[in-house]
Amino acid sequence: MFLKKSLNMLFFVMYDIESNKVRNQVAKYLLRKGCFRVQRSIFLADLNNQDYEQIRLDLSEVQACYDNHDSIMIVPISTDFLRSMKIIGKSIDIDIIMNSKNTLFFRMFMFSFFEILFIFAGFLKRELFFFF
Repeated sequence: MFLKKSLNMLFFVMYDIESNKVRNQVAKYLLRKGCFRVQRSIFLADLNNQDYEQIRLDLSEVQACYDNHDSIMIVPISTDFLRSMKIIGKSIDIDIIMNSKNTLFFRMFMFSFFEILFIFAGFLKRELFFFF
């Protein structure tokens, strides 16, 4: 028996919430659920469909709990659209959010390579200093 693999859902959560208390609670909730903060009121997530539905339901309940003029938007987005997104200002590391294993490996490899190179350069400099 084969189980169908659950595909992840890539989506933005954006809100305009007047109450500081509610806004802070929503932000903490989204971070706990695994969303990444892109801007103060914009989160990006790459989560399974069950988590997506749970976030959608929970935020709907929050919205219905009190009289307000707030808005919360959950916007599904394709990886192609996300990768073609143009960012002006502070950049977003999309590969880390999307759990791209190759990017993480490459970054760890490059960090280790440059760290070793830096240590080796310092060693050579010290050895050359003693030589003269």
